[in-house]
Amino acid sequence: VCQYGTVKLGSADAENVVDGILVKTFVVEKAAEGAWDGTTVTEPAQIDGIYQISNGAELAWFAQAVNAGTTNIKSVLTADIDLACYNWTPIGNSSNKLAGSIDGQGHKVCNMAIINTAATTGTGYGLIGYMNGGTVQNLTVEGTIDLTNSASVSNGYIGGVIGACSGSVTLNNVHANVDIT
Repeated sequence: VCQYGTVKLGSADAENVVDGILVKTFVVEKAAEGAWDGTTVTEPAQIDGIYQISNGAELAWFAQAVNAGTTNIKSVLTADIDLACYNWTPIGNSSNKLAGSIDGQGHKVCNMAIINTAATTGTGYGLIGYMNGGTVQNLTVEGTIDLTNSASVSNGYIGGVIGACSGSVTLNNVHANVDIT
């Protein structure tokens, strides 16, 4: 289940109050087998210098590598990846933009969640926060981006797949089904 937000109760809920306690029942779905646990980071194997990413822990490692300054790296997805709605840190930031490539090979990254209650000016939000050149292809991204801030935010860059890009970025067969609020 990938839902964040506020629960609002109305007068229709009064019938569910028992001894002064509101009782609500709902079903919580278990994350898919093999879904990312939100913390594990594992370096993926390489074939001919291309990282073979098969799960959320390996994708998280890829994001950390780019965000730490290894920007011109290449990867392919070898399976669908379930991020299980844990808060995702985008690949690439304003200092270290992804300049390599991600080839989804027809796979998808699902249940991506970016929940930020302190969205700031000039920040990139998406599976990839920032790109400078490079290629993304054969990839579908599904999830939620929920950004709020009590102050004004200008120049925020938001996209389901890429928040912001510069240089010559090539996108081919890339799809996003991401709710942005």
